[in-house]
Amino acid sequence: MDRAAGQLLRVGVVGAGSWSRMAHVPGFRSTAAIDLVAICDVDRDQAMRVAAEASIPKVYDSTAAMLAAEQLDLVSIVTPDDCHRADTELALAAGAHVLCEKPLATTVADARLLAAMARTAGVQTKVGFALRYAPAMLALRELVQSGGVGTPQLLQAFQQNGQFLDPATPYHWKMDPERTGGGAIVEYGIHTLDLARWIMGDISSVCATGRTWVPKRPLPDNDGFASIEVDDATGWLMEFSEGAIGVCHAGWATVGRPPGLEIRVFGTTGAARCVLADDLPDAQGLWLAAADGHFEQAEIPARFAARMPETGPWWFRFPAHLIRCFVEEIDAGAPTGPSFEDGVFAQEALEAVLLSMNERRWVDLPS
Repeated sequence: MDRAAGQLLRVGVVGAGSWSRMAHVPGFRSTAAIDLVAICDVDRDQAMRVAAEASIPKVYDSTAAMLAAEQLDLVSIVTPDDCHRADTELALAAGAHVLCEKPLATTVADARLLAAMARTAGVQTKVGFALRYAPAMLALRELVQSGGVGTPQLLQAFQQNGQFLDPATPYHWKMDPERTGGGAIVEYGIHTLDLARWIMGDISSVCATGRTWVPKRPLPDNDGFASIEVDDATGWLMEFSEGAIGVCHAGWATVGRPPGLEIRVFGTTGAARCVLADDLPDAQGLWLAAADGHFEQAEIPARFAARMPETGPWWFRFPAHLIRCFVEEIDAGAPTGPSFEDGVFAQEALEAVLLSMNERRWVDLPS
């Protein structure tokens, strides 16, 4: 959409679920130079509740209805995984810039289609890989990319929480393989796959195994049980094109650290460790080690948080940082990623992990 100089960016949100309410909507509300004008959801009552909380003036019950009625510059897609393609296609056809939650799609073919549509439309895109926007993660990546640990040799990444640790926790749509393609590896592991490539370079091959620790869960209405056919935990190895290796785990039924991610990178002259977790001050920390191997906590340079809200939980601040950067990039015409192209690479890596898990073998990328 063409805008006059100085005109606010008109934003519409698709989806009124928990992540929309906790992250996207407050993220946009905290961002200057935008006008959050509409929200839609198939559950109109839910959309009306979120709109009332956030003072969003217009509510619709479908993406098509919202786009037909509103001239939007930016559309934020915060719907279940299997809805991403249809919702994003409509937004791209309307000529809007698009922020789509991860994963971009449920198949590589659909992800590639959306990336191609975005290129044809000439709009900017962003995938909701919000953990890239944690200042500690930005600092870690810059350190590795600038040679601060020498030649990178090993990445270790552990993304774990106890969201579904209790067998009494009801079945969730995220456990439906027809809607997602997998469990913890899709919901959380895709963050790790994106970060690994962003930090270390292209992934050349993977080897994975998964486990379902809780085979049955009560249905939400307590009317019986559902069989679980997706992973509660997945471990995988990676090889990178530049020669480094990776050792990773993603789980949503794991005892221990609160929701969080730990990434360590070891190189020829040093090492770095980044932890994002609820139990840390500011929900993040950075540790560095020289050749002697002793990690010491390091100060995170303030420049990595220049656009991030100063207060609030991580699930507001990191996505808000992504949103603020995206808005600046749109105004400047200078995209930086993670774009839909990055979403395709992550989808390819995810598909390779799932194939490896199912066939119990190494899988090369690109598939």
